[in-house]
Amino acid sequence: MDAENIPVAAINAHFRLMQLNFQSWKPDVDAWLHSKEAEASLQELLINVPCSPTQH
Repeated sequence: MDAENIPVAAINAHFRLMQLNFQSWKPDVDAWLHSKEAEASLQELLINVPCSPTQH
């Protein structure tokens, strides 16, 4: 299915599901983001997707 043929309701439902999923894992994600284990992944992410003032 092409992206332009996906109903808006389906896209919104998918975003809501992602939001609920992230919220349920928030304590674990917060802990990981501040861990030594995350450093390499976060550095790689910042190399590939530089920070922008509009994102902070």
